[in-house]
Amino acid sequence: MLIRKIILSIAVFFFMALILFTGMMFLKNETEVYSLGEMKLMVEKPTFFTLADAKPIQEDEDLISEHEITLLGLPIGTYTLVERTLENGVKIIFEEIDNTSWMPYALSLNTDGLKEAKVKSWNDEPVPRDEDPVYGNDPTQPFWHNLFF
Repeated sequence: MLIRKIILSIAVFFFMALILFTGMMFLKNETEVYSLGEMKLMVEKPTFFTLADAKPIQEDEDLISEHEITLLGLPIGTYTLVERTLENGVKIIFEEIDNTSWMPYALSLNTDGLKEAKVKSWNDEPVPRDEDPVYGNDPTQPFWHNLFF
């Protein structure tokens, strides 16, 4: 009878942990971190993650907003958004995510209300992935790479 209670307790604990993990990682919501006119930038994050309100700091031409990321009140990292205003009035947005915990997570920056967006790749040439004499082929390259190159 006691063994049955222990097994049942372990099973209940396991499924509760599974539900909590699923909620933390797969249920998402968005938090607005920046807006300019009709354009809004939102961070898509797991539901149980919280972005604290930022206190913007002005440094030269940069406006820096640092948000603390917490999970159930425990700090797990920071999300930093930098708005740089150039001399001609153009604004450039940079973002940085610093994970200070052991748990991997992903955040996405989504835009809303952006008209005539232009995306510029800062690296027009692909990164060379040569075969290493010790480790062999780079595993991050596509499988068809060795067939054609």
